[in-house]
Amino acid sequence: MWDNEKVVLGVCGCLYAYKAADLAALLLRHGFDVYPVMTPSASSIIAPATLEDITNNPCPVEMFKEGPNQPYKTLATGAKVLLIAPASANMLAKIAHGMADDLISCTALACDCIKLVAPSMLQNMHNNPAVQKNLACLREMGYKIIPAGPDGHMAPPETVVEYLLNELTNELTPQPPAAPVPPPPPPPVGY
Repeated sequence: MWDNEKVVLGVCGCLYAYKAADLAALLLRHGFDVYPVMTPSASSIIAPATLEDITNNPCPVEMFKEGPNQPYKTLATGAKVLLIAPASANMLAKIAHGMADDLISCTALACDCIKLVAPSMLQNMHNNPAVQKNLACLREMGYKIIPAGPDGHMAPPETVVEYLLNELTNELTPQPPAAPVPPPPPPPVGY
């Protein structure tokens, strides 16, 4: 069990947004404290109240609905993991290029933690060179990519949680020290 470690669950507006409820429930079973956040388009697929009821935490959608408060700062503070699942092609592009025009992209820029994305889109979109370039960029930035299924849609919630648990376990496992680099050979005699 993960002793109430904070997981920020970002939910983007795509078909598989409805699986966020199952994902949140699985994370809670593993002992995580789940803080959901969603894009406005995701809220047309799954109600924020659903995730609030499951997690017992607020699920903000709008950047400044509560006035000048900045919910992304609250979300980012103390987060152990940022998990964006499902992650739309639009969100992948935003994060890869440092854009911050919604709560999830702002939170992604503000978080200093393990970051995972589970892409979900049509297969042709997923295979598009622009999306593949954005995924490569995210990998270079340290994001862990949870492979989409053969149809391009998000992996099952159980698989997503398994990836998250593996990342946390890898972070906690001490890595063996690097082998010492041997000194360079002496220069040849007579030079």
